[in-house]
Amino acid sequence: MRRYLFVGFVVLSVVLAAGQAMGRYSGTPNPENTITVTATGSVDADADWAEINLQMEGDGPTADDAMLACSDACERTIAALAKLGIAKNDTRMAMPQINGSVGADENGEPERCSVNTTLTVRINKVDAATICDDVCKIVDAAIAAEKGQGKHAAGMRDVTSGEAVVFGVRNPKPLRDTAISKALVATGELAEVAAAKAGKKLGPLLGIGIQSPDDAEEATLDAGTSGRPLQKAGRGTYSVSISATYKLQ
Repeated sequence: MRRYLFVGFVVLSVVLAAGQAMGRYSGTPNPENTITVTATGSVDADADWAEINLQMEGDGPTADDAMLACSDACERTIAALAKLGIAKNDTRMAMPQINGSVGADENGEPERCSVNTTLTVRINKVDAATICDDVCKIVDAAIAAEKGQGKHAAGMRDVTSGEAVVFGVRNPKPLRDTAISKALVATGELAEVAAAKAGKKLGPLLGIGIQSPDDAEEATLDAGTSGRPLQKAGRGTYSVSISATYKLQ
């Protein structure tokens, strides 16, 4: 089976520069003389960890054969990664997907089954100076582990498009607190403008709601979208969205 490798290395970009926030006000003052606005606060940060998502594939004449081939490909890759100092418990395999066919192809040969899965590899320490090389070494190890055996073929198909490399932080609480504070300042500014347009004065804050993300022990950094300024690898943006309700006077 002929294979092609498409390597996409995602370099993180920012959603907003540090110290900025975005938001909007929703509607006009309601009968209770309150207004609710939403805003997002963002903080730039260096990553503590990174994960590389490798797409693994195996095929064979039956679903069982394909499953075994895919599993074998993952095990060979994990063994190759061990030589780079990456422990087995720093890898995880997603639920395999079976792509089976019944019947024969145009040449009358039985159609083969294929199984694919994602093998995620964790890098526990991110060094911006070497992270590109570290990722390339992992991909190279996966390529070197690829091989075909008789009726079975297995190995790394490609690197997951769009989220090939994900960066994150282990303790997002300080970033979360800062992002919430920035978002809250932004809601006040938005509400002030909305109140003025309604011929009112902005009163006290009545309450806030944290929309996203949830409080967690770890968090990924936002990779952004195309067209935004790129940052160095291993650095990204953590954002929190909130809604705030103010009284109008």
